[in-house]
Amino acid sequence: MAKVELIVKLVSGAAPGSATSHSVIARAADHGITLEPVDRSASDIELAAFYVAFVAPEAAARAIDALRQCDGVETVYAKPRSEPPVGGVADG
Repeated sequence: MAKVELIVKLVSGAAPGSATSHSVIARAADHGITLEPVDRSASDIELAAFYVAFVAPEAAARAIDALRQCDGVETVYAKPRSEPPVGGVADG
């Protein structure tokens, strides 16, 4: 079964390498969750606060609750799965 993609946004100023990001990553690891930066290059200041984790579907709700309890986490949510387009391809 496909894993659920969790998106985690840290509070303002919690860029990769900051004390806040290290703390959140460590707390997530305590719950068996591996967080990775969305933008490894950290070239985009807006994306620097976003992390991603992949968890089993049955663990998603528990992982979201655990991450929401972490100081330094602004929000966390399960990214909706994309769906194939409905209908056929238009001619023309």
